[in-house]
Amino acid sequence: MDTHRHPIPAAAIATALMRDQRAATAIEYGLIAALIAVAILGALTLTGSSLTALYQYWSSAVVAAL
Repeated sequence: MDTHRHPIPAAAIATALMRDQRAATAIEYGLIAALIAVAILGALTLTGSSLTALYQYWSSAVVAAL
């Protein structure tokens, strides 16, 4: 029984990953998820700025009315 393990060359690992379509699909899904996350963060940032301005407007209107 051979108890010594031989290291797998990096080129063999890279070739195997390039042939494996599952890895490419996983990377594509990861990129899509990252793009969606960036879009959500951008939308929330813009919405947050708008809501802050609206809150300040209403606060000053209420204070002026009192």
